[in-house]
Amino acid sequence: FFHFIKPFLCRAIINFSILLPAGLLDAVTAFAIQPYMDKVINAPASPERDLYAILIPFAIIAFAIIQGVVKYLNVYLTNWTMKKVTNYVQKKAYAKLLTLNTRFYDVNSSGTIIARFFTDPLISASTILDQIKTILTTGIGSIALVCVLLYNSWKLALVGVVVMSAAIIPAAMLRKRILKT
Repeated sequence: FFHFIKPFLCRAIINFSILLPAGLLDAVTAFAIQPYMDKVINAPASPERDLYAILIPFAIIAFAIIQGVVKYLNVYLTNWTMKKVTNYVQKKAYAKLLTLNTRFYDVNSSGTIIARFFTDPLISASTILDQIKTILTTGIGSIALVCVLLYNSWKLALVGVVVMSAAIIPAAMLRKRILKT
């Protein structure tokens, strides 16, 4: 399928490079909660505390807005790339359909050909690009959140990694059994 994405690779790379800040901004919100807890909730009354009480919520809102814009750009570029890849595949399929033997059209109904012509490229392009986007965003966000957790409390991070590993290992074993079956 890379052959079909290759003409639009530049836009796809820009799209996937936007995923880095999108994933990292998840951790920024978690990172901003700790100063709020330390300098506002657990601190004695002072002008510095009042300033943090005002600024930190606005900073969190600003990061949420930036994250929303980045995610919007990502969705836009993903959809653009998906549509271009779909159109490219359909053009190639149309050129192929014109060269096929008439026997092909005797064996396959026109409804099947038309349905496959319109749906197969769209489903394959959208599935591949969405899965890559989801894997990258989730992976980057998870790594960033683990880094924030390590920064805040390495002991709690260690417990979290152990619990997460304990949850992933049985799921991976179950997946292997299902695939084997």
